[in-house]
Amino acid sequence: SLIAAIPLSFAAVILTMFAHHVGISPETRDIAVDYLIARTPGNLLFLVFMAAKSFLQSHQRSRPLLVAAIVANLFNLAADVLLVDGLVQWGGMGAGIATSVSTIVLVLIAVQAIGKSRPADTSHIPPGDPRLLMRLGLPLGLQLAAEFLVFSTCGVIATALGDIEGNAHQIALHCTSLTF
Repeated sequence: SLIAAIPLSFAAVILTMFAHHVGISPETRDIAVDYLIARTPGNLLFLVFMAAKSFLQSHQRSRPLLVAAIVANLFNLAADVLLVDGLVQWGGMGAGIATSVSTIVLVLIAVQAIGKSRPADTSHIPPGDPRLLMRLGLPLGLQLAAEFLVFSTCGVIATALGDIEGNAHQIALHCTSLTF
């Protein structure tokens, strides 16, 4: 997942640089590029979190994930207030840094919970079978990539309608995602 995150993050930044061709204002595009550059370290770590999340869910341990999400979101809120329009006023770059650092908090809590888990019985799984890993991991990875693509495309379409409309769409999407 870490190997895939690097080119995907780079592609997101490059594609966003051309967003003005689909009706997004240059000002919004510049803020988005700053955000994505600062968010890239968090993207790498988010994929580590997804692996940790899968592990914990397979062991029926969802409480650490809930705690991690609450703590990371509260940290992100405080960091956004300080870095976006507060203490340093870094705008999109500040929001990206806040999100990346909150992802570190998310990962640390999840990984700590994994350390407290009992080892699973893996005697029935052949050691080092890459076909099994691909059969299990590829569909999950493709499903996650499809989700990101659909939500990103909808965000671009909403923002092409106008900056206020795009911002409203993103706020509604984030509020909705809290329920899942």
